[in-house]
Amino acid sequence: MRENRDTQGEKKHPSYEKNHQGMKYMRNISQIRVWDIATLVIIILSGILAFFLRIIPVFIGDTTNILSMVGMDDPMYNLRQIEQMIHNYPAYSWFEAMSYYPGGAPIHWGPLFTFIGATWCIIWGAVERPDLITTALYIAPLMAVVMVPLMYVLVHRISDRLTGIIAAVLTAIVPGQYLYRSYYGYLDHHIAEVLFSTIYCLCFIICLIYVRMHPVSLKSKESLKMPVLLGIAAGIAYTLGLAVMPTMILFAMITALFTFFWFIYDKIEKKNADSVLVVICSTFGTAIVGYLVIGVHQEGLLLNYYTISHLLVYGLIIITTLLLFGLSRLLKDKSILWYILSFLLFIGLGLVAFCIAAPDMYQLFANSLGEFFGTNIYYSTIQEARPWTLGAAWNAFSWSLILMMGGLVYLAYRIIKKQQIEDFFIFIWALIIIYAAFQHIRYEYYFAVPLVIMVSLLIGFLASQVKQEILSPDWRRMHKTKGVDDKKSKHIPENQEKKRGISLVLFLLVLALTLLFVSDTITNVTHIGVLELNPEWQESLVWMEKNTPDTGVDYLKNYSSDAWTPPVTSYGVMSWWDYGHMITFIAKRLPHANPFQQGVAGPTGAAAFFTATTEDAANEIADMLNTRYIMTDIEMDTGKFWAMATWDDSSSGITPYMQEFLFPDPEGSRAMISMIYKQPYYETMVSRLHNFDGSLVVPENVTFVEYITPEVTGYPYPLITNALSLPYLSAEAMVEQYRDTAPGGYGAVLISDLFYKPAGLVPALRHYRLVHESPSRVTPAGHPDIRYVKTFEYVPGAVIPGDGIIELTLVTDTGRTFYYRQESEGSQFVVPYPTDTKTGDVTALGQYRNLNTGETYSVTEAQVQGKERISS
Repeated sequence: MRENRDTQGEKKHPSYEKNHQGMKYMRNISQIRVWDIATLVIIILSGILAFFLRIIPVFIGDTTNILSMVGMDDPMYNLRQIEQMIHNYPAYSWFEAMSYYPGGAPIHWGPLFTFIGATWCIIWGAVERPDLITTALYIAPLMAVVMVPLMYVLVHRISDRLTGIIAAVLTAIVPGQYLYRSYYGYLDHHIAEVLFSTIYCLCFIICLIYVRMHPVSLKSKESLKMPVLLGIAAGIAYTLGLAVMPTMILFAMITALFTFFWFIYDKIEKKNADSVLVVICSTFGTAIVGYLVIGVHQEGLLLNYYTISHLLVYGLIIITTLLLFGLSRLLKDKSILWYILSFLLFIGLGLVAFCIAAPDMYQLFANSLGEFFGTNIYYSTIQEARPWTLGAAWNAFSWSLILMMGGLVYLAYRIIKKQQIEDFFIFIWALIIIYAAFQHIRYEYYFAVPLVIMVSLLIGFLASQVKQEILSPDWRRMHKTKGVDDKKSKHIPENQEKKRGISLVLFLLVLALTLLFVSDTITNVTHIGVLELNPEWQESLVWMEKNTPDTGVDYLKNYSSDAWTPPVTSYGVMSWWDYGHMITFIAKRLPHANPFQQGVAGPTGAAAFFTATTEDAANEIADMLNTRYIMTDIEMDTGKFWAMATWDDSSSGITPYMQEFLFPDPEGSRAMISMIYKQPYYETMVSRLHNFDGSLVVPENVTFVEYITPEVTGYPYPLITNALSLPYLSAEAMVEQYRDTAPGGYGAVLISDLFYKPAGLVPALRHYRLVHESPSRVTPAGHPDIRYVKTFEYVPGAVIPGDGIIELTLVTDTGRTFYYRQESEGSQFVVPYPTDTKTGDVTALGQYRNLNTGETYSVTEAQVQGKERISS
């Protein structure tokens, strides 16, 4: 044995080696502690960064009007739910009496996010509305902060410390819907969906890692304990996600798909499938118990509601796993190809049997899957349900998309190289979320987590490669001897030098793309600013709460669907679905339609009401729904009109009301495409209310055009061949004459390019009166004065005998003067305004006057309400 000697060759004392090893151990401990402290500091700083990026509005917004900093749709309703739970703590209302009037709305959101919000506000003593809003708006940013250490732990588990640190930093700044939906002002459960689904995936991954390292044997009770406990933990995490939203079932689908490949993986690795059976059954057995705690709250089988279908799905996953486990035992001596084909055949036959045995249930499940991944024409009218495009993806995530693709490639390499089953779960998770996000943009907030994982794995891998190459003995020896004795470094292979160079170049390239991504992200975040509630709607709804009759519905009470009967004093507010939650929360009134798309479609839906071209059709809907107030805005009148037309009739859509024409370019050979309004648009209720205040409009001059249809020209749009500006009556006669004599494929029509300039006569509305309008004007000077939001009241109307045209001059509180005109029908007028009193914020300036006879009429509010008659 060699004796311990120092560099001079002297013999060392035996205690020297022990002391040396002790000092080395202490240095290692110190290094570990430094790394731990550094890691903790980076995670804390990343959390602080995540928090402050999201609360920028607190420093630049108008905190004295905190409501103005709240998003207009789902955030409003989350505030409403938190406010309601605070007053009924901890009870959650599964039925909403204050929306989808008169029937009320079943709630398909879970109670957990509301419970967290209500508890948070109670802890801080924020139970009154301004304090409640201010306090509750911090919940989403704080959940984003929790995501930072969570992502560190997840990525550290599947890789190493450095990669986990990279994931923590990226999680703090990752943009897109994930950032937007965790921003101060956007109080929504979506960030909670991301948080709890990630917790579930982490728990499931930990379970996979454990059973990979400690395989389960059904013959050994000892081997079952920890996998069962970890499976139960994953099931509890899944249940928490499910208590936020039923869309958590997406992760059950991901797990179910993964399970199929897990069986195949075990076959390839020549392992028994005991681990699969134990983990899946314990996870979804726990999920079943958890779902029973949450409860079944709606009938039917829709997966996006808390229906019995969830229990069926989780039970089906367990049953399928048991059957596949049995099949794997039967086929343990067969080839892998035989194994896979048998599995596919078994699953296919199972689906066929399900379809034959329970066709209705099968169809409902198929429809539910369509809700998750499918699309239809109505989804194009819902921003978060539209398909995600590559352009939109790039705008949101820019260079990180390239890094993500690189990360997916690296993960695929890891799956082949290391054959770790948890990597395959992450790979399937990422692919399903990518697909779901491109089907419906609402799932983009889920997309951020796989993106961070992939980018972190790629950067971490390349960094470790560069570090390994630089710290390798060959690399250090080469650089130490370079210039001293080049011969000593010749033994280093040339291909190893190339490998080092490629690793370094790739790392620098990825680092450059990462820096570009970070730069773009920080720039985009600082440009978000403050989420501003539309001030015109806020003003109008505050007015409505103060100036309209109480509905008799207790805003804070938890009603049940079984016991719900609208009070006799209740009434509905008709508006487009975008504004339903604002009407509930700000005005404390009962909208017919809401952002759940309830009350939108069908013969009595908001779409049918606003696109109705006769007052009688609109009145029939209003009577059936007990509508009293109607709210319109310039967006419904113009930009959102196509959505209303689509919901009313998906086959014809906007075509009956607007159409694109080709106009010859007088200065060139190319034709210009222009969208024009046709007369049916001006006859819709939304146009007659918002553009003309329900008054008779007889245009002076209109545009008469002759055109050739696409069937004749071969062009995609009708081609205008002649256009004239003519008096209305003359132009109308010319249209009739042209239609009688024109050959096939040629036509004539009256058109307009302005939404407030009709192409024909627009009759007056006899039962609708303006009671309020918001202060801002949307049309330029010299054009008709149209305000942003208008509120109308539906009334019986006073009957005045007579013939001709009647007129009344009115003025609003904004100072706008307008004229209500109506042409008699059946020798009478039915008028909505009294002359003896103010109606809302609108005042009559004098009496009604018959423009034909000069007679004047006084009308009382009692007569308008049908309580008194006007004498002849």
